[in-house]
Amino acid sequence: HNEQLEKMKSDHIETMSASKNHVQKMTTKYQNEIDRLASELENMQIEHKNHTDGQGQEHNDQLRKMKSIHIETMNASKNDMERKHRNEIDKLTSELENKEKELELEEKLKAATKKEHQEKILKLGKQSSAALEKLRRDHRQNVAQLHDEHKTKLKEEHAGIDKKHQENLGTLRMQ
Repeated sequence: HNEQLEKMKSDHIETMSASKNHVQKMTTKYQNEIDRLASELENMQIEHKNHTDGQGQEHNDQLRKMKSIHIETMNASKNDMERKHRNEIDKLTSELENKEKELELEEKLKAATKKEHQEKILKLGKQSSAALEKLRRDHRQNVAQLHDEHKTKLKEEHAGIDKKHQENLGTLRMQ
């Protein structure tokens, strides 16, 4: 009984030791993964900060530029500003109208090209149907002509054979 207890105790210690080793391995593995992810997160945060810092500088530059433009505009006379606006509006309106005309022309060209293409296809279809029908007609005529020629030739040969036959019969009767 004591031996069995000792053996069970030894087995239990072995199992617990193996289990402890496995837990330590897994803990190390998970800790390494956690450290790696934490490092990635830290790098991403640094990248994000650098990116947003860069954007902040860019934003400040834009604000300075806008402030400068605003001061220039405020210093310009009202009439000059109105004239600039009118010219810009006229220019943009003209560009817009030109774009609209271009789009209209493109649409018309597409429609015309599509119609032209459809007409060509239809015309080619009709032409090929007509050509096919002509070929069929010509073929029928050629076959009929060859048939007639063959019949005529056979009749002529038959007539020649009949004539010779009659002559031979006549010669035989005389003898």
